[in-house]
Amino acid sequence: MAYVDLNIVARLERSMLTSWPALSTAFDGDWVIRLAKGHTKRSNSVTCLGADDAHLETRIDRVVQIFRDRDLPATFRLSPLASPALDRALAKRGWRRFDESIVMTADLANIAHEPRDDDVLITSKPDDAWMEGCHLIDGLSEADAGTFGLMLDHLLPSAGYGRLVTDNGIGALALAVLDVELAGLFVVMTAKERRRQGLARRLLDSLLCWSRMRDATTGWLAVEAGNVPAVRLYERLGFREVYRYHYRSNA
Repeated sequence: MAYVDLNIVARLERSMLTSWPALSTAFDGDWVIRLAKGHTKRSNSVTCLGADDAHLETRIDRVVQIFRDRDLPATFRLSPLASPALDRALAKRGWRRFDESIVMTADLANIAHEPRDDDVLITSKPDDAWMEGCHLIDGLSEADAGTFGLMLDHLLPSAGYGRLVTDNGIGALALAVLDVELAGLFVVMTAKERRRQGLARRLLDSLLCWSRMRDATTGWLAVEAGNVPAVRLYERLGFREVYRYHYRSNA
């Protein structure tokens, strides 16, 4: 197994919690329990910020009850910070492992060269057009769209809501969230009929430059390991793998 700097992992994990908010948060020791009416895995799971494995079974039972009370499957997101004993305990209970994701970073000094792209618009708030683009491209239900809007209302750091608009409407969407020196990329999506045309790369180039101009020095993102086209895109942009995490759920 390649060496992983846990200090860097901890910084990125905290930025993930800050940059992708939930609607409610509670703590059980170094476990961060987050809920957002079931919308997105990251906001409806337990993130472990330390490897304390004391009283695991009792603590897992408490988590199960919290999620059960809200009619949600109990879910853990397990990074290298989590105790291996926790992963084993969940596996022993029969919890399925799924959606391994890669966390990648890039030095913005090397990749953000301030391109001018007249088709890209970046706003400081998610206006109606940006939200409607999410609804159309991602196929969000009305309930999930409402929850997503509430989550964004809870977002404290500055953010850039980017969209690339063509003659046929919004071609690509993405969100950059600034957390001191870090710029996290989220909600990267391209209209189905406009994929493989370089729209996402153009938009991300602009968002990373926007972030650099606001003193961010490092870009980061999380992408599902199985999404090979997206991984290749990010590698072409200059991103490199730092660590991986996966989920376990009792669903």
